[in-house]
Amino acid sequence: MSRTITLLALSLILLLGACTRAEVAPAPTPAEPAPASTATSSPGIAPTAVSVAIPDPRPASVPQRPRATYTVQRGEVVSEVALLGRVTPLQQELSFFEGGIVKRVLVERGDQVEPGQLLAELELGDLEIQLRQARATYEQDKRALEQANEAANTAVRQATLDLEQARTALEEARRPARAEEVARARARVEQARADLATTRNNSAALKHENLRQMNLAVQNLEVARVRLSEAQIRYQREQTDQRRIELQNAEDAARLAESEVERARVAYETALNNEVAAVQRAEAEVVAAEADLAALLRLPDPFRVAEAERNVARAQANLEAARQRATGNPALAKVVATSLGEVERLEYAIERRRLYAPFAGEVGYVEIRPGTAVRAESLVISLFDLSRSEIVANLDPNSAPDRLSTDIVPGQPVTITFPRFPGTTFNGEVARLLGRDGGTTLTDPIAYAIVFDPQGMVVAAREPANVTVLLGRSENTLWLPPAAIRYNRERPFVIVKEGNDERRVEVSLGLVSRERVEILAGLRENDIVLGEAAN
Repeated sequence: MSRTITLLALSLILLLGACTRAEVAPAPTPAEPAPASTATSSPGIAPTAVSVAIPDPRPASVPQRPRATYTVQRGEVVSEVALLGRVTPLQQELSFFEGGIVKRVLVERGDQVEPGQLLAELELGDLEIQLRQARATYEQDKRALEQANEAANTAVRQATLDLEQARTALEEARRPARAEEVARARARVEQARADLATTRNNSAALKHENLRQMNLAVQNLEVARVRLSEAQIRYQREQTDQRRIELQNAEDAARLAESEVERARVAYETALNNEVAAVQRAEAEVVAAEADLAALLRLPDPFRVAEAERNVARAQANLEAARQRATGNPALAKVVATSLGEVERLEYAIERRRLYAPFAGEVGYVEIRPGTAVRAESLVISLFDLSRSEIVANLDPNSAPDRLSTDIVPGQPVTITFPRFPGTTFNGEVARLLGRDGGTTLTDPIAYAIVFDPQGMVVAAREPANVTVLLGRSENTLWLPPAAIRYNRERPFVIVKEGNDERRVEVSLGLVSRERVEILAGLRENDIVLGEAAN
């Protein structure tokens, strides 16, 4: 038992000594192999062979993975974006100019419409009632103005006749009277007297009729005001829609009655003024006729001739005054213009609440229905123009690297090919953006409307199309492949090899394509750039 313990202790001592020598001894080289074993013996004890493995303190050799290298070259960089699209009829989205509640929708999806056809209408409230009342007021004001103008034109005609008579009287005053002239002068006196009586009767009748109309208008105004007061009392007691409408109607009737009173007052004052002028003219005609007769009964005298000349001058002045009045009644013209403006304002307000088809086509989507509320300028109906086509296209996610610029704007030229027309290229341009704004990656699709020239070929709806957008072209510029560019927080850099050393260099980039990236600053031609290590 003790022999066994002794052998185990000896083996342990030998093993510890071997480990100590292995730690301090240099590692064997391939030309000098390490010893495989060490033997020891003691007197009286059988030798025991102990195999000891001496570990290599150096780390294990790791094979270097090959790294791609790229050379900065000079050449052309072309940046393009590919879009995938389909042909569709040209679409226009329609909206109301005013907001409100939809009253009726007259079309459905797929309906064919003609230019100017009413598509939808908003609630008009009391605009139609206001328009009817405004039109009635305008017609009344216009008739009053026409009557005033007719009266003024009649005065012009009368003044013209007076001037002619005055000139004839002057001629007669300058020559001796003849028997037949004396007879005519007497007849003229009688006629002038009769005309005076007629003028008085007619002018008085017209004046009284206008006075009667004015009194009637005043009475109607009083009635309208009483009804307005009653409507106000009823509305204060019962504030319902019916009472509110009754109150609005009563207010409109009161305003209309006030306008009628004003029109009747103007007509009465016009008739009154015309009566005075007409009677004065008729009386003057009588006096003149009598004077002419008296003059004919005696020899021509210079006083009679002078009076005839003054009569001519007076008649001329009256004619000029009548012509000036015939140019129009400013007050009535202003009233007519105001009432016409109100009609046009209400018509415009109604038309802004109606939606019409701007061209012949087919209804696309309809986003409204009766009773819904819409805002001004919000898109409610789309209309397809079947006579024209466009291409609706999206970015092809497989067409370019992730960092390819996609700054496509309306008006940008494009080239188009159709699988059905191999070898034929069509020209077009971006018309408008249809998708979301601000997309930054190809996984964030943006739709574009492309207009193009079909070159006389028939392109069917839903036909696929390939669209290429040229974003930019740089010639004789430095470039690297996209795999050579690295990014740190969106800042591009490369690893430049300089002999056995490596150096990190930040670079400025320009155009980007699938194969080439333009280098604007940071590198020189023929610089060697290291890529990522191969897996």
